[in-house]
Amino acid sequence: MKSAEDNKRNHRLFILFNVIVWIVFFLLNFLFATPNLQYGISYALLTLTIPASMCLMYYSNYAWLVPKWFVRKRYRPFFAVNIVLTAVLCLIIHVAISTVIQHKHEMGVPLQTPAPSALLQTAFVLRDILTIALSCGAAVLVKLSLMWNEADRRQRQTEVEKAETELRLLSNQIRPHFLLNTLNNIYALIAIDGEKAQKAVMSLSHLLRNMLYTDGSARINISEEVKLLKSYIDLMTIRQQRNVSIESHFEVEPNADIYVAPHIFITLVENAFKHGVSATKESRISISLKATAERIEFCTENSNYPKTSSDKSGHGIGLKQVKRLLENSYPGKYEWTSQTNEDINTYISKIILYDTKMCNH
Repeated sequence: MKSAEDNKRNHRLFILFNVIVWIVFFLLNFLFATPNLQYGISYALLTLTIPASMCLMYYSNYAWLVPKWFVRKRYRPFFAVNIVLTAVLCLIIHVAISTVIQHKHEMGVPLQTPAPSALLQTAFVLRDILTIALSCGAAVLVKLSLMWNEADRRQRQTEVEKAETELRLLSNQIRPHFLLNTLNNIYALIAIDGEKAQKAVMSLSHLLRNMLYTDGSARINISEEVKLLKSYIDLMTIRQQRNVSIESHFEVEPNADIYVAPHIFITLVENAFKHGVSATKESRISISLKATAERIEFCTENSNYPKTSSDKSGHGIGLKQVKRLLENSYPGKYEWTSQTNEDINTYISKIILYDTKMCNH
C-alpha cells in the first residue's frame, strides 16, 4: 500500500515538474523575443512556434514513438516517423514566420534589417532541426530512464516478495519441528507428574497463541519475540528437575522501534534445553537478550550434554533453518558464533543482529 502511494505521489510530482519546465521555457522564448518586436505582437507569438514544436516532438516520442518502436528495437519506423515529423514542424515554423513578415511588409511596416541571405536562412533551418532533434533525444532519454527505473523497482519488489515467501516457508517449517519436540516433552511429563503436565499444556496454549499472532509476518516487534521466549522458558522449566539451574535476562531499550525476524531465537533456546540438561548431573542454562536501536545480541549458555547418535529427535533441522533464516533476513548484517568450553563443559551460542529496523523488508 505504501509503495503504491509513493508511486502516485512521484507520478504527480513528475507531471508538475514537466508543466513547470515547459511554462518557463515558453515564457523565456516570449521574453527574449519582446525587445525585437519590429513586426508586432503576432510575430512575438510566432516565436513560440519553436518551443511548441519541441513540446509536440517531445511528447510524441515520450508517449507514443519510444514505447511503440524504440523500446522494441524497431528503429527504422521510429527514425522515419521522427524525420518526417521534424521536416513538417520545421516547414510550419518557416512558413509561419515568413507569412507574418510578408504580411507586415505589405501593410507598410518598414524592415529595419535587410532580408536574411540564403546561407543565413539555411542556418536558421538547421537551428530549428537541431532544437527539435534535441527534444526528441531528451524524450528518448527520459522515457528510457523512467522505464529502467520502473523495471528495477519491480525486480527489487519481486526479490523482496520472494524473500518474504521463503521466510514464511522456513517459519512454517520451524513451527511443526518445535511443536513436535514440545509435545514429546509433555508426553514424557505426563508419566512423571500429571499436575505439571496440565500446567505445561496451558503454557503451550499461551505459546501457540503468541506464535499465531506472528503467523506470516516477515518481522515482529522485539517485545513480541521476548514474550514468546519467556513463554517457552516457562513451559520448559515446568518439567526440569532440581539439578537444573535456569537463568534468563532480557533487556530491551525503552521506546526503541526494534524489529526482528520471528522464531530465530526460540530454536536456540530449544537447543539449549535439548543438549544442556542431564538427568543425573548438575546442569545449567543461561539465556540473555539485549536489544538497542543499533543492534540485538542474543546468547545461550548451557551445559554440554550432546545427544548420542541413537537419539534422532530433531536431526539438527532447527539450526539449519535458523541459518537460512539469518541469511535471508539479515544478509551481511549478522554474526553467529558458537563454541564449546571443554574445561567447564559449556556450550555457548551467540547471535548479533545489526539491522534492528529490518530495512530489507
